[in-house]
Amino acid sequence: MVVRIKLILIIGGLALAVLAVQDLRLVLLASAEPQEITCAELIANGPGDNAHVVLTDFVLWTHEAVLQGRSQDDSSWSVVWIPAACDDGDVRVLVKARNVNGKTGLGELAARQKLQGIVTNAIEPLEQDEATELAKFYKNADLFTCWILEIGRSPAPTSKMATYLAAAAAAIALGVYLSLRQRDKPGASAMFRPEDLPPVDAEILPDEEQVDERKEEKVDGLL
Repeated sequence: MVVRIKLILIIGGLALAVLAVQDLRLVLLASAEPQEITCAELIANGPGDNAHVVLTDFVLWTHEAVLQGRSQDDSSWSVVWIPAACDDGDVRVLVKARNVNGKTGLGELAARQKLQGIVTNAIEPLEQDEATELAKFYKNADLFTCWILEIGRSPAPTSKMATYLAAAAAAIALGVYLSLRQRDKPGASAMFRPEDLPPVDAEILPDEEQVDERKEEKVDGLL
């Protein structure tokens, strides 16, 4: 049980540290104030030194949307990928939206004139399994050179990162402390029955005459 608690603390602390590092990278690459950028500018030059953007002058190809998740009903979609274009060219920008309210939510996205979010290429590159799945639908697109815009996302506040780091340090420290304490804890003393004791050498025990002589010596000393 103690071992399991130690593992949970250490692994949980490391997970929180990873989240804090991701948020730190996001803060370093994205300002709190977003920059307005056209779809054509993003395709040509990328987001520059501020990954926090408001995208304009685009068309969402909702007919090319790809749903990611186990459920395909119209209630809610956990992740939706939608190509954004400024012309009829190849797919160069992919919009990533979370928790879309089915077809109704997809229609609302298509009606927007601006999209605010984070260009995540330098922060969280497209994973290989995601690219493999998306390549089944966008066969002519170079997905690793596409700009990925995750809408609705913004840099985390400094207080959030500080909380993550403090919790991570506390969890890891407690896990290490429990590990060291368990290692240094003395084991239980050996237990045995009296008959299991080794026999005592009779020669090292004084006989009755020696005992009487010692008693007499003590008495003479007192006198």
